[in-house]
Amino acid sequence: MSRPLKHRCSASRMTISQQGFSIIHVLIAMALVLVFFTDLPGHMKVISSSKVRHEANAFANTLWYAKTQAANLGVRVTLCKNPDQQHCASRGRWDDGWILFVDASDKSDFDPDKDRLLKTRAGHEMSVPMFGAGRAKHAISFTPKGELSGSAGNARSGYVVLCPDGQLDRQSTAIRLKASGDIAVVNALDIKGVKCKA
Repeated sequence: MSRPLKHRCSASRMTISQQGFSIIHVLIAMALVLVFFTDLPGHMKVISSSKVRHEANAFANTLWYAKTQAANLGVRVTLCKNPDQQHCASRGRWDDGWILFVDASDKSDFDPDKDRLLKTRAGHEMSVPMFGAGRAKHAISFTPKGELSGSAGNARSGYVVLCPDGQLDRQSTAIRLKASGDIAVVNALDIKGVKCKA
């Protein structure tokens, strides 16, 4: 009789261990959760930094396209802030939206009767605050020579700075524009006097 009783105990132990987690399983799971949540701010910075780089490169590519179109078509091409997709704005930020057009009227302002629209980007498509200064404050124009130009033909440099949290920090990136038409994506802290404001 003792033999069947012993057999019953071992069967009962097997059932209990198969139904739950061991203390080792629980400790491993807790350690993984702890590692993930301990470095959560680090993960968020990587994601934020990736968004900033993506937006900076997309904007720089649009500028290169504008410069190339100006040279290929032999006309002035302008990129301007345009939150309503109807006319150029003298206020606001670049991430509110923009339009790129052949500037036949040579005014750095979109005239649907004279100018030809090349590209648009709505503000809701952009996720990082973008501020302009200098020649890039409200509109950026390229001459047929590929040089940066003002509305009266007076070329000067400028930049567009991307500030992930609306303030200047190590993640901030800038697109620097020179009068010669050179376009470069740089660390915003490398530009003297750069600010994150409209």
